[in-house]
Amino acid sequence: MQGAVIDETLSDNFGTINNYNNAGRYELQRICRITGNQLFFQNQFKYAYQESGKIQLVRVPEYQNGISLTGILTGKSWDGSSGGIVAIKCNGTLDLDAFSITMTGKGFRGGEALASGGGCIFVNQTTQYTDRNSTNDRALKGEGIANYITGKEASRGPQANGGGGGNNHNGGGSGGANYGIGGAGGQRVKSSNFTCGSVAGLNSKSMATKINAGRVFMGGGGGAGHGNNLGFNGEKGENGGGIIFIIADEIIGSNRSGVYSNGNTGKAKTENEGGGGGGAGGTIILDVTTISSGINIAANGGTGAFVDNIGSGNCSGPGGGGGGGVVAFSGSNIPTAPNINTEKGLAGEIASSAQPGCNIGDKNGGSDGTDGTTLVNFKVEDNAALKTFSSSITSCNEYRSPSGKYTWTTSGNYSDTLLNAAGCDSVIDFSLTVVPIDTSIQKEGDVLRSNASGVTYQWLDCNSNKLIIGANNQEYSPTYTSNFAVIVSKNGCEDTSKCIEALGVGIANFNTNAGVVLSPNPSNGIFSLSTNTNKLITASIYSLEGKLLKTFDVSNRPMYQLEFHKKGVFILKVETDKNEHNLRLVIQ
Repeated sequence: MQGAVIDETLSDNFGTINNYNNAGRYELQRICRITGNQLFFQNQFKYAYQESGKIQLVRVPEYQNGISLTGILTGKSWDGSSGGIVAIKCNGTLDLDAFSITMTGKGFRGGEALASGGGCIFVNQTTQYTDRNSTNDRALKGEGIANYITGKEASRGPQANGGGGGNNHNGGGSGGANYGIGGAGGQRVKSSNFTCGSVAGLNSKSMATKINAGRVFMGGGGGAGHGNNLGFNGEKGENGGGIIFIIADEIIGSNRSGVYSNGNTGKAKTENEGGGGGGAGGTIILDVTTISSGINIAANGGTGAFVDNIGSGNCSGPGGGGGGGVVAFSGSNIPTAPNINTEKGLAGEIASSAQPGCNIGDKNGGSDGTDGTTLVNFKVEDNAALKTFSSSITSCNEYRSPSGKYTWTTSGNYSDTLLNAAGCDSVIDFSLTVVPIDTSIQKEGDVLRSNASGVTYQWLDCNSNKLIIGANNQEYSPTYTSNFAVIVSKNGCEDTSKCIEALGVGIANFNTNAGVVLSPNPSNGIFSLSTNTNKLITASIYSLEGKLLKTFDVSNRPMYQLEFHKKGVFILKVETDKNEHNLRLVIQ
């Protein structure tokens, strides 16, 4: 709410905003967990917030299916540490009916009325920036976005957008500012050389540059008029308007309803004292799609106090006018249906006078504020929405979501919801590519074959969990009995088949007791195969790696001549009507 740093030199530069720091920063957030005095939010903060800046959290009620007012909606007045804001979120239509949402006069506070002594300097009226505890110069500045500087709380220097106090003697307080400048307070006109007078005040500071950049402020309070007579009231500065946030699809209402955050207007007659400055208009943020009714929307500056001079020799200074506030729309156009006003507040005037040369209607150097503004394309800092994170993932055959709730087996776009460390939901969108890999294998005799194609292969022994060196083909003929599987790799993915038991193809030399005769062996590629007791059925030649090279039909013959002219050592698998034989075949 505050935290700006201002120039504090004792000159007309007093109150110039040197650094806003984070004053005016805000964001909508969602609380997802409260533990003791710790709050955990849905998302990381977009901005930094300083403790010295009077941070506050404002609850935003949400209505899912529209809402109708049944009375005036308002919020707590700013009390120096909290308040000054009302906010509402409505999915659907906000029906004002004949009622209003108002934060008029609930922003930064006007300078309070502090009675001063009657001393004054006859010859040269000072332009002091004084302590609120001073004897004769105790007209307090209005509140603004900068904290009061100890020992410099009173007199005419503005408090950033807070109006300066009236100067000794009986000077008027300046108006508060927001987008529009707060007008200077009027001076007391001397009736003669040896009577009390004062100088006019200074304008309070516009915050238009930062408002155009998206910051939000309450209207500045008006400065107090200088007063010294017991029993006379009215020199207090007036409060600025507060902040209103409305998020809705549509607003409707009658021409008697509206949304108001005006600065307060000074008293009609301040008797024989400096008049208080008017409060600045506040800020109204409308994140609304449609306003179809002729409702009233206003963030006007307040008028400075008028002065009623009683008796002879009095011509006290009126209060300055408050600056106009801000009405900001998130859309690109200003709606035509509502009546929108962000007008300046006028300076007060002399209401009555018995002093020669002090005329009714005079402002005595006091000035009006300047108009506020209506903005479009105002970006509402809504950081409450559930954030979505994106990720691209490639997975083999299937992908199990991080939450464990889903298993996806086809490529596509998916979402998963997780709880973050604060206990809030986080959504992850996945662009998932599933690479299908066929890990099925089939067994043909003692030869194992992977059904996958266009992949790389690596056979392994499941019993020993060791890769089989050189077994990198689609087919594998084990040379010993065990359980075997194949690792299939494709496009960076790999998967392993189930294990299948296979009887090894052992290698035996010629054995006359086996009942099968291979002759000659070694041979030049022509050899014969015969049996004495059994009938031949098939004969097949395999490489030592188990790859089938050639099959012969030798059924129902006791002897058969074979040809195979590839040189090397091979396995000749012979099947008879009684059993199988694996013989070592050498071709030279």
